[in-house]
Amino acid sequence: MNDAQMYSNNFDYTGIFDACNNGFSWSLLTNRGGNNASNCTNLCSKFRNAVGITNEWKFFQLCQVLCLYLYHIKVKEQTDFDNRKSYCKCFHYKLKKNLLKKFGSNIHTTKEYYYEMINNSVDDSQKIISKICENHDVNIGEDTFKILENLDNIYDLIKEFYTPHNRGLSRVQSFERSMEYLEKYKDTMNESLYKELEKVFQIYKGYLTSWRDCRYGNSVLQYFKNKWKNRYTFRDTETSANTGINTISEKNTGAGADTRTEASAIIETSDSLGSTSGIIFFSFSIITIMFILYKYTNYGSFVKPRVRKLKSRFNKKKRYHQKLMDSFHETHHNLNYNDYQISYKSAN
Repeated sequence: MNDAQMYSNNFDYTGIFDACNNGFSWSLLTNRGGNNASNCTNLCSKFRNAVGITNEWKFFQLCQVLCLYLYHIKVKEQTDFDNRKSYCKCFHYKLKKNLLKKFGSNIHTTKEYYYEMINNSVDDSQKIISKICENHDVNIGEDTFKILENLDNIYDLIKEFYTPHNRGLSRVQSFERSMEYLEKYKDTMNESLYKELEKVFQIYKGYLTSWRDCRYGNSVLQYFKNKWKNRYTFRDTETSANTGINTISEKNTGAGADTRTEASAIIETSDSLGSTSGIIFFSFSIITIMFILYKYTNYGSFVKPRVRKLKSRFNKKKRYHQKLMDSFHETHHNLNYNDYQISYKSAN
């Protein structure tokens, strides 16, 4: 086992993404104002020049969010001091993912990259903020980074699944791919990583029941892989009791069935039902508007010929249907009468 692998094996993954998502938004679309944002603008401007990034607005935005996360840690220290190390691990992971990996640098480690940020703080007040994680600096190796990246993807999907219409096939497959990727890291599967994986796995298993009554989630339950669906735990390869859900994605593989096409058909059917409802609502709205124009406005003279035309068509169809019904009743009466006559004569 090499040094990087040994470090990854000893890395503590406990609570990192709980800390990442605890009351903080990583979205670039979030409105961020105030003195803290202004301080981060100054810090990131100088830091950007120091690491040789020129005219990259995206770098500036991502750096500002990271800086504001340090302010967030400062606030959390007051109520959640014991978990500060987890908050700082999240910061170092995001620093590597959002800046070092995306934009590159002559600096190759997150630890050195972070110290460059500290050294380019404009004044003492900024240094107080930028140095918050100095005593919890983490040099995240490639194996550890890949594990964190897949965990990050899983936690992002869990947040997306809170919204029912996000419960689609592609997101479920992405969730399963991340679990399959993490399963390969058996050499670095320490107890803290296993506990994190077990936690997200049980959330995954919970979807098998909680999505049954969901219009959006129910249609994709049959595509959950048996490999995961039938386990008790993340590491347990023995199958659990049948969940009562017939899984298509693996059952039809041998027959060459295209499960993606079937899923698309289900989704398209749902969409077509929605479209039909929309057409009915649209038609009803037009009729309501025509009635108002006809009854209460000066446009009545314009609408009247069309109303008369609709009435004429309606009455014509009504007469036709009435004749059809009369003909049916007459035929039915004659048949009954003839049957009676036959029965009567037979009796005689």
